[in-house]
Amino acid sequence: EMKNGYGSKKYPDGTYTGSLKNGIPFGSGVFRHKKGDVYDGEWRDGKYDGFGIYRSQKGFVYKGGMKNGRFHGRGELLYSNGCRYIGEFQNGVKSGAGRMEYEGGTVYEGQMTDDKCGPTGKCMYANGTVYIGGWKDSRPQGSGVMEYENGVRDDGEWESGVFVSGIRTYPGGREEIIEKELSAGRRKKVQRA
Repeated sequence: EMKNGYGSKKYPDGTYTGSLKNGIPFGSGVFRHKKGDVYDGEWRDGKYDGFGIYRSQKGFVYKGGMKNGRFHGRGELLYSNGCRYIGEFQNGVKSGAGRMEYEGGTVYEGQMTDDKCGPTGKCMYANGTVYIGGWKDSRPQGSGVMEYENGVRDDGEWESGVFVSGIRTYPGGREEIIEKELSAGRRKKVQRA
């Protein structure tokens, strides 16, 4: 078995072909998983580390930074359904600044935390609606403004994607104060000129 230089090495879950240092992957190489996934890129101490391309048999393709065998740093993730994420990864998850393009044309730009949109960002929905503000678990949360395709604008507080309090402005300029839900679960609306 080759210790240093170019060679192949079999593992229980697949085969590595590329540079070896002291008998372990180091430098540049390709790992073909038995399940069909393929990683082609840089290695350090037997793990994906540096720039690489990971093609999953599940249909996604990742191109970008790797560290300790995980997506890390700047990268691009293309999903089999046509969605695409370009941005930062930390320890295998979308985390930091990024842009998520969804299959129907909706685009989110902003911060990501543990693979979810938030805590702040802008979403341009396919129908023309735009939301800018706070996010939690990929839904509007906290302070934010939603401008709907029909011209209505909701400016205020959001909880789990629902506008709960603030000012709703209609295309003609008429405003309505939306107050937080009352105990009966109904919103109190106050008309304003």
